[in-house]
Amino acid sequence: MRFGFLTIDLLAGVVAVIGSVTQASAQQSTPTENASDVSFDATRPPRGTVEDLKGAPIGGASVYFRAERGTLDAMLWRDTILRTRTLPRVRSSKDGEFFVPLTHLHRLFSPTSAGRISLVVEKEGYHSWIEPLTAGLRGYLGSKVVLRPIVEADRFTIEVKNPKPGMLVRVHRFGSSVLAGVDYEQWLEVPKSGKVNAAMSFVPSPITFGVTSNFGVPVGIEVQLVFPGRTTRPKSIEYGQKTIVIGDGVSSTRFVCVLQRRDKKKLVEPRGLYRCADHISRWFPVDPDNVVESTFLPLFALDAKDCLAANVRYIDPSVEKILLDAVPNVSDRMIELRDDAGATINDAQVYFFDLENLPAHTDGLRLGSARARRRLNVEKGLIDLGGRALPGPGFLWIHAPGFKAHLQFEPRKIAGTERISLGARRKSGKLQLQVVDDDGRPLAGVHVGLNGMSTEYGALLSGIPRTGADGMVTIERLPSGSHSIRLFGAGFTEVTTMVRIRGTGTVNLKSTLSRVKPFRILIVDDDGKPIPFRAVRTYATYINNVARFRTGRSNITVTSDSLGRILYTDLPEGAIPRITDLLNNLVRKAMQRVEEGEINKVPVAALETVLMPIPNAPVVRECLMAANRTSNRTLVVRKGCAVMLVRFPKNQDDATLSIYLRGSPPIRLSGEIVAAVREKQGPGGILFLDQRKETRHVKLEFANLGAASAEDVRIELPGMNFVRNQPYLYGNSGLQIRPAGKGLWTVGLRDQGSYAARVMHPEFLLGNLDIPSGDGGKAKPLKVEMKRGVPIIFRLKSSIPLQPNYQFNLYVHTSTNQMVLYQREKLEESNLRKIGKDRWELRLPFALEPGKYYFSVRVYNTQLNLSRRLFTVPAEGPFVVEVNNRTGRGPKSSVIDIKALTIKIDRLQSNADALRKMGKTDEKSKERLTKILKGIEAQLETHKKELVKLRVGEAKEKAEKKREEAEDRRKLILKPAEAEKRKQGR
Repeated sequence: MRFGFLTIDLLAGVVAVIGSVTQASAQQSTPTENASDVSFDATRPPRGTVEDLKGAPIGGASVYFRAERGTLDAMLWRDTILRTRTLPRVRSSKDGEFFVPLTHLHRLFSPTSAGRISLVVEKEGYHSWIEPLTAGLRGYLGSKVVLRPIVEADRFTIEVKNPKPGMLVRVHRFGSSVLAGVDYEQWLEVPKSGKVNAAMSFVPSPITFGVTSNFGVPVGIEVQLVFPGRTTRPKSIEYGQKTIVIGDGVSSTRFVCVLQRRDKKKLVEPRGLYRCADHISRWFPVDPDNVVESTFLPLFALDAKDCLAANVRYIDPSVEKILLDAVPNVSDRMIELRDDAGATINDAQVYFFDLENLPAHTDGLRLGSARARRRLNVEKGLIDLGGRALPGPGFLWIHAPGFKAHLQFEPRKIAGTERISLGARRKSGKLQLQVVDDDGRPLAGVHVGLNGMSTEYGALLSGIPRTGADGMVTIERLPSGSHSIRLFGAGFTEVTTMVRIRGTGTVNLKSTLSRVKPFRILIVDDDGKPIPFRAVRTYATYINNVARFRTGRSNITVTSDSLGRILYTDLPEGAIPRITDLLNNLVRKAMQRVEEGEINKVPVAALETVLMPIPNAPVVRECLMAANRTSNRTLVVRKGCAVMLVRFPKNQDDATLSIYLRGSPPIRLSGEIVAAVREKQGPGGILFLDQRKETRHVKLEFANLGAASAEDVRIELPGMNFVRNQPYLYGNSGLQIRPAGKGLWTVGLRDQGSYAARVMHPEFLLGNLDIPSGDGGKAKPLKVEMKRGVPIIFRLKSSIPLQPNYQFNLYVHTSTNQMVLYQREKLEESNLRKIGKDRWELRLPFALEPGKYYFSVRVYNTQLNLSRRLFTVPAEGPFVVEVNNRTGRGPKSSVIDIKALTIKIDRLQSNADALRKMGKTDEKSKERLTKILKGIEAQLETHKKELVKLRVGEAKEKAEKKREEAEDRRKLILKPAEAEKRKQGR
C-alpha cells in the first residue's frame, strides 16, 4: 500500500471532519415550514450568525467585506466612495450574531458598478469563510456562517532550503478562475530555521460553485517560495502530505545588475519593489551586487535609505549598473504648472501615490485600483511639496481638465521650483444629460459613471457626478470620442448608454430609468429544504410607456446565499421574470414565473457533493462529464491536482465523470457508485470517495483470439471517448490487459460500479463488453467473443524524421459518410513503429469489415498529408495505405524542398547563434540552454545533409533533362536523313 499509517490516520480525521460538515449541512438545510418566516427585509442592516459545526455560536469573529478586482471604471468609482465611506468591519457577539451597517451608497455596489465583493469571516483556530456575493451588496440580506475548525489533517510543514531574511512563502488553494470562494492564499514569513508551519483545507469554506463550473471543481494546494533570485514555480502538495520541500530549484532570470550610490557611499537597507503573483507589489531586500529580476517576480523599482528610487521599467535591461542618487536636502519643493504657451494652469488636480500602488501601465496613465496616499492643493498654478507632503518614495499624478495627464516619478528629487508643462489644451466637448422615470418626471441623485477614459480628465477622482433636482447633470471638457455612461441610483434600474463627443460641441442626452420592485426567491429541493449557493438564471420582460420589450438585463445569473435566498432589487416594476435552473442541460426544469409581493419557492434538483482525492499522477487530458452518454462536457483538471469537488445530479445513473491518468486506470464516478457510497456513509453532507487504489481485477477470457497477442487489447469506458456512439480516441487512456494465467487476462478497475465498455484490437472488429458491478472478486471470468476483421496499416514515408511528440489526425468514414473513427494523439501514444529508413507503420486500434471507406491522415510539423480519399478494403488483409510527402498533394519539385529547407536552416542557425550568447546566467539555466543548443545543432546537421542530397538530386535531374533534350534534338536532325536512306534503299 502506498500510504503509511500516518496518512491513514489523517484521512480518517478528514472523514470525521466531513461527517461533522454533514451534520452541520443537515442542520442548515432544515425544511422551511412557513416561507414567510424567511427574512427578506432589505430595509434593515444585514443580519448573520456565526456557528461551529455543532451549531454552537462563535463570538469575537471578525466580519468584513473584501472588494476584489473588476472593470477599470467600476473600481475607480468604488474606490472613490470607499475613501470617505469605508465598508463596515464588525465582530460577532457572544450569541454569534452580527449586523452590518451598510450605507445607501454601499447598497449600490453591484458586480457591474463596483466589481466583485466577498464576505470574509475570520476567527483564530478556524478556517476563513469567504462567501462570494454574486449580486454584490445590492441584494445582500445576511449569512449563516459555519466555521470549520483547523484539524491536524489540515496542517503541514514547508521546509525551505537555504533560508534568508525577507523570504516569503505563498500557499495558494487553486480552482476554477471564476470561483472567488475557491481561490484563496496565505503569505507566510520564513523563519531562520526554514520550517514554516501552515494550515489550509482542501475543501473551501463555504463550498461555492461558479456559473460555468457547477459539475466539478478541481481543487488543490500549491506552495511557492517568493524571493528575488529564488522564486520557484508553484509546487502542488498531495492530499494528506505533511511535509513539502521548496527552494531547491532556481528560476531563470531576465537580467542581473549591480546597485550602487552615485556618491560612492555605502547603501543602507537596499530593497526592490516586485510585483507578486497576486498582483500586489511588495518590497524585498536585495543584494546590491546581485540584483535580479525573474520570470515569476518582475522588478519595478529600487531604492535605499536616504536615496531616491529608480524606476527599473525605464532602464535598459542590458545596463549592468544602476546608480541611486541621494535625496536633496531642501525644505522647499515647488512645482509650477504651465501650458505650452506659458500660461498658468490653476484648475489642476494632484494626488500622491506610494510606489506599492504603482500602476501596471504608466504609459496609459490609468491608475486602476491604486489608492492615493493624499491629495495636494494647487494654488495659482503652484504645488507645494514641502513638509510632510512626500512621506517617502512615490509618484505624483497631475491632471488639469483638457490636458493630458502627467505622471511625475519620485518627486523628492525636485530641489527648489520645477516647471512642468502639460502641453496644449485639447479640444473637449460638453455633455448635458437629463434622467427621467417612465412617466417623464426628472430623477434627482442618480449617479453618472463614466468609462475608464475619464481618468484622463479626473472626473472620477474628484467625485462621481450626480443629477440635480431637475434631473440634469453637466459634464464639461469631455475629450472627443465615444464614452460609456452608466446610470444607477437607489430604487432604479441600472442603464448603460453610449455618447459620442465631437470637437467642442455640446451633446444633449435624455435617458429613462425604471423604478424597481423587489422579487423574493427561495431555492429549495424536492423535499422543500433550502439549497445554498445554487445558481439559477432569470429571464425578465416588462412593459414600458412605448411597447413591451425585453430588457438589457434579461439574462441574469445569480447564486442563492447561505440560506437559499435570492433578492432581486434591479428588476423594474411590471416585470414578468421567470426562473430556470442553470443546469437545465442535465436537469430539465420548465421555467417558473416569479410573482411580486410573495416568497417564491423555486424547486431545483438536488446535487450530491463528492470529495474525491486524485493520485499524484500526470493527467493525460481533460475530464469529461457525460450526460445520458450522448454529450460530453469538458472540465479543466490541473496537473498534480490532489482533490476534486464534484457536484453530481441525484437520480441520474447515466451521468459519468471520468479522469484520465497516464500509466494507470482512469478514475470514474457514476450515479451507481454515488448511491453505493451514500448508503455506506449515510444521508446528507459531503461524500468522501477515495479511488486512488485499484479495488478489483476483472478476469477476461477471449474466444477466437488465436495467435494474436492480448497485449494489444484496449478497454475504453463509455462517456469518455465516444461521441454519438462513435469511438473518439484521444491519448493513451485505455485500460491495459495483463495476463493472469493460461488463456486468462485481467483488467484493473478503480471502483465497484458496472461498465458498458468497448473492446478494441488492431486485428479484430470493435466489440462491446458489459462488466457487472464488483462482488468481491468471486465472479467467473467474462467471455469476450472476438471477430476478426481486416487490419488497416498506414505506411508513412517522410524525409523529415518523425518525432515522438508530433501529433496526427486520423479520420475514417464509411462510403455513406458516417464517421467510424476520429483519432487524435501523439505518435508516441499510438501504434507507430519504424520499419526502415524514413519509413514507419501506423495501425488502426481496431479492424474494419470489407467495404469502401474514406481515409484521411495528417501528421503535424511534416508534409505527410493524405486528403480525404475513397479506398476499397478487400476481404483479405492486412490492407496497406501508402502515405508519403507527395500523397494527396500532387508532385512537388525539389526546388520547393530546397527553399523550405534553406529557410529552416537559416532560422535554426540564428537560434543557435542566439543561444551561444548566453551571457550571465545561473548554472541550471545554462545547462538547460546548452541541452537545447545541442538539439538544434543535431537538427542543423541532419537538415544540411538532406539539403546536400536534394541539391545533388536536383543537379542530376537537370543533367538528365539536358541529355534528354539533346537526344530529342539529335533525333529531329537525323530523322530526315534516315527517311532519305530508306527511300534510296528501296
